[in-house]
Amino acid sequence: MEPPYHTPFLDCFRKGEVASDIRMMAAQGVLAPRAQEQLGLLVLLTADSLPAIRAAAERTIGRIPRSSIARFIGRPDVSPEIREFFERRGVEPVYPAALSSDAPLVDAGQAAGSQEGPEEAADAAAGAGGELHRLATIQRLAMMTVSEKIKAAMRGSREERSILIRDPNKLVSLAVLSSPR
Repeated sequence: MEPPYHTPFLDCFRKGEVASDIRMMAAQGVLAPRAQEQLGLLVLLTADSLPAIRAAAERTIGRIPRSSIARFIGRPDVSPEIREFFERRGVEPVYPAALSSDAPLVDAGQAAGSQEGPEEAADAAAGAGGELHRLATIQRLAMMTVSEKIKAAMRGSREERSILIRDPNKLVSLAVLSSPR
């Protein structure tokens, strides 16, 4: 399926350059920083080659309140493909008077565990010194899996993103570049 919205991040998914565990995270609503990308990923993943990923994307779409989807697809900046996808599912767009927030519609980061917990632990272990804190951040990021690095790139601090932009994994670097900050 052709992606309904084009960004470098979505293009990696479209080209098949993303591992199945990362696709599963996206299908669960964990990865995208903006609502437009999140819905684009979910629409794309409803046609994934793995049935588990397709089912997870469908469950995630099912968790989003229909009223939220209706208000979102009524926005003028939403691609026609996303709007048509949901209209085929019986969701009619509600056209708002003013544009609303571009925050993700599904915030699975809270359910899956926040990035603040490990950072606070690193702060306590590193003490108040700036250099020690930076060293702890680098060490903590080095021990993360690719999926954890992508989460940190999307939702982490400026310091974490500045370190992750140099990550050799192309997907992690793209996640930093596509984060809304």
